[in-house]
Amino acid sequence: MRNKRSASFGRKFLIGASAAAMMAPAGVALAQDSAIDEIVVTVERREQSLQDYAGTAAQLSGQDLKSLGIADMTDLDGAIPGLNITNNQGNVEVWIRGVGSSNNTELGDPAAATHMNGIYVPRPAGFGSAFFDIERVEVNFGPQGTIRGRQAMAGSVDVIPFKPGLGITEAMIEATTGSDNLQEVEGVINTPVTENSALRFAFFANEQDSLY
Repeated sequence: MRNKRSASFGRKFLIGASAAAMMAPAGVALAQDSAIDEIVVTVERREQSLQDYAGTAAQLSGQDLKSLGIADMTDLDGAIPGLNITNNQGNVEVWIRGVGSSNNTELGDPAAATHMNGIYVPRPAGFGSAFFDIERVEVNFGPQGTIRGRQAMAGSVDVIPFKPGLGITEAMIEATTGSDNLQEVEGVINTPVTENSALRFAFFANEQDSLY
């Protein structure tokens, strides 16, 4: 049982599906005598070790998100030093190292860019409750060029969902209950199609009484 920090009104149901039809990328080999785990990031649109990245970046894995109880975008507030995310009257604002923007109109140009799997999301509120089946969250600090298709003075946040696993058949379902009649169900199904392709389906349902 767990308590939610914010109320969810009514009922939400989300479902996602993805497919892979490519060869699995080669994994990063680690020396057996290595004393630390290697963190792989894609902040430059290619896989590389965080130690080899010339800039400043941070990462939260999917397991970290579960351990910290992060269920939506605003829960990332303070989870990574220098990253602050606030809900300003329904508008989600992202601030990196104190730099951001409160202009949430169509004329606004947020200084901190947000992305879903590399695709720019102009308004972070668009993530809604789609924060499930997430592999990792990467934060890139400092001014960004056009490597992600948009310049951003403060930095960028990229939410990366799990990709279909080639040659893997697995299924998972998780149910949660909590205060104020909270009921949540989350599930994932991964199934191979051919030797080089696979499908992954993920769903999330949430219902909770209003606190007011």
